Amino acid sequence: MRPRTRHVLLAALLAVSACVPPTKPAPAPPPAPPPAPAPAPTPTPSPTYSNWEDAPQTPGDWSYAAGAATFGTPERPLFIVRCSAPGVTVQLAYVDGFSQAMTIRTEAMDRTLPTIAIGTPRAGSAPAQSIASLGSDDNLLDAMAYSKGRFAVELAGAPTLYLPAWPEVARVIEDCRSG
Repeated sequence: MRPRTRHVLLAALLAVSACVPPTKPAPAPPPAPPPAPAPAPTPTPSPTYSNWEDAPQTPGDWSYAAGAATFGTPERPLFIVRCSAPGVTVQLAYVDGFSQAMTIRTEAMDRTLPTIAIGTPRAGSAPAQSIASLGSDDNLLDAMAYSKGRFAVELAGAPTLYLPAWPEVARVIEDCRSG
């Protein structure tokens, strides 16, 4: 091929390539969708028990002083069994509970008792109590003191207490009966 033909051919190729429109850049990919929010954790349900005797004991200990057995911690009493009139009355007090009825559950029997509220919840004052009274010879007291392992105290709107049947409870009852 002659050099001139080569130049003509080259010029023709350049002319043809100049007529082709420039290619458009590929469109940008659409933005990635924002990540889906993590699902909220499912709250762990409180365990339920087919039998109240299977529930774990409420944390705390019994202590005895001056005719009264108190369950809880030194900083926070939860329940009190006290002799209010020796030979006559034993009081059961749910501390910081407000209800018109208290249910006591033992291995041998269950009973719902009327209560009265004493005090009002105020910072710096003695804690308020819902109090049920029983005659010192009531069989429910024996059922509480001698229940296998524990008894339960229920008050509407307050946590159920699962209390061990320790000697402090029996001591208050016996002291009150002999009073």
